[in-house]
Amino acid sequence: MKQEHSKYKLINISTLNKKYCDDKRLVSKVITIFLKRMPELKDSLSQAVVSEDYEKISISAHSLKGALGNFYVDELVNSARKIEFAAREQESIDLIKKDVSVLMNELAQLEQDLSLYLNS
Repeated sequence: MKQEHSKYKLINISTLNKKYCDDKRLVSKVITIFLKRMPELKDSLSQAVVSEDYEKISISAHSLKGALGNFYVDELVNSARKIEFAAREQESIDLIKKDVSVLMNELAQLEQDLSLYLNS
């Protein structure tokens, strides 16, 4: 959910803080763990796409979807879900690659937002 007039493009800080009972330390800890896992999650998905391994694409997208759920970024969760189910159904690898590319760009923005939060 996006906020108008916010310095964050993808995350809604108010919703995030409410989820974690306005405990900024806890929010920061969850973000830190996520940011540490992000390279592994992205690499796993990228490698699966390059090797055109539908099962690994589905598993990687599912893992990413779960991690993203902690931040109420519905657009990204839905993108990961779309990739997961497309891989399960062994849809066009070219379409999956396109969707993964879009998701990777969105993840880069999310990482910027979360890093900005940590540094605020």
